[in-house]
Amino acid sequence: DPPTSTERRVAVSVRSGVTWSWQAELARTIAMPEGSGFGHALKLSGDRVIVGAPVLESSDIVHPGAAFIYERVGGTWTGVRLPAPGVTPDAALGRGVGLSGTVACVGAPSEDTGDGPSGGALRIYTRGAAGWSLQQRVVAGVFDGLGYACAVDGDAVFVLNPGSRVVYVMRQVQG
Repeated sequence: DPPTSTERRVAVSVRSGVTWSWQAELARTIAMPEGSGFGHALKLSGDRVIVGAPVLESSDIVHPGAAFIYERVGGTWTGVRLPAPGVTPDAALGRGVGLSGTVACVGAPSEDTGDGPSGGALRIYTRGAAGWSLQQRVVAGVFDGLGYACAVDGDAVFVLNPGSRVVYVMRQVQG
């Protein structure tokens, strides 16, 4: 079925030689309501893709947003919603997303932090044997918008803080 005017879907096509063919529609693997912003941001890394839905409703929070990671095994895509404890109303979680191998980042630029409204937050996730888990939540000051955009490259996470016009680079410290 074609999408409605407010519904977003992410279509996956694969290439064999010079021919592209449709493989899957990711919104169909997890129940996704209309108007969620699903697909607003996405990044692909190998057989994984992270998809943001920054205006997705929740049963108890107004428009917190969400992010989903899908993984292809064979020709089948399965997805999970990433946990986001502490997310606030209208946070726009999933506005910025990044993925590289087993590390993902998800920005929530309108999330209220302990320092004030719309400071923004970035969540960093890693994939282990039990699946994806939240490793760290980084926050910024009032109206900074941290997490508007983010990216992962190897062991480095890059995050835009448009309020202060800065891109931060974070690396995991071993030991």
